[in-house]
Amino acid sequence: MAADFLTIFLVIGVGGLLLAMSGSLRLRLPAIGSEVSMSNFLYATTIAMASYVGVEAASQAAEEVRNPEKNVPRAILLAVAATVLVALTASILFSSLGNLSEEDIQHPFSTLAKSIPVFGPYLAILTGLMGFLLNAASANSGVIGVSRVIFSMSRTNLLPKALQRVNSRGVPDVALAVSGAVAASLLLTHALLPSAHLLEVIASLYNFGALIAYMYAHLALTSLNWKTNPHFRIKPVLQPIAGLVACAVMWSLLFILHGEGRLLATLWIIAGIAMFLFSSRKSR
Repeated sequence: MAADFLTIFLVIGVGGLLLAMSGSLRLRLPAIGSEVSMSNFLYATTIAMASYVGVEAASQAAEEVRNPEKNVPRAILLAVAATVLVALTASILFSSLGNLSEEDIQHPFSTLAKSIPVFGPYLAILTGLMGFLLNAASANSGVIGVSRVIFSMSRTNLLPKALQRVNSRGVPDVALAVSGAVAASLLLTHALLPSAHLLEVIASLYNFGALIAYMYAHLALTSLNWKTNPHFRIKPVLQPIAGLVACAVMWSLLFILHGEGRLLATLWIIAGIAMFLFSSRKSR
């Protein structure tokens, strides 16, 4: 993780300064509507949102964290701040390079690293390596986080009870095996169907589910604040309502712009409801 942060600092911090000093940057933002169509901008926004909806991963392991009341909210806030800062800075620098090919657009961060004077080509290799390691670590944390969610849902009879089994070391091995099998099947599908835009479909599907969960959380927080607020104060209630509206807007964009994701998300929700009904019937 420290190596990843160092690489980001070298590309955005040191590299951005060198690019500015060499006169390679032409600071500007692409004009939405002429250079970039509004539909493409909104579509890119819904895809880029996958970088932000994962910041709650720390809360999925809250039961295994020391002092979670302080450490989990702190980790989430730091992750949000770091994500916004890196995304905005890298986007501004990349869009200011000019004369970008289609290949460059497909690999923006490594292209930005390669454009840095003196040590750019070497930094581009390091960026690719760190990107691979970071994605591997992110995938691992995703599998672990999903397995914890499956385990928790099985304990409340939202999923079959077999998924709440733990081994001698206290690890939910069945839930972990299920989440790992799903991830492996997605990778296998991507390998067998290279022409399919599987990564975009997975990102849209992930965003569909995450935003629905976020909307449920905001509704629950709104209800809790309303019930525990004897003297009406607008601030505690307004914050979750604002979050609910923002998530609803983004979810609507996903539903409109992502046809394949919309279909798979609908099937996913139907399958989830069916599994819930099956588990509820067996628990009676």
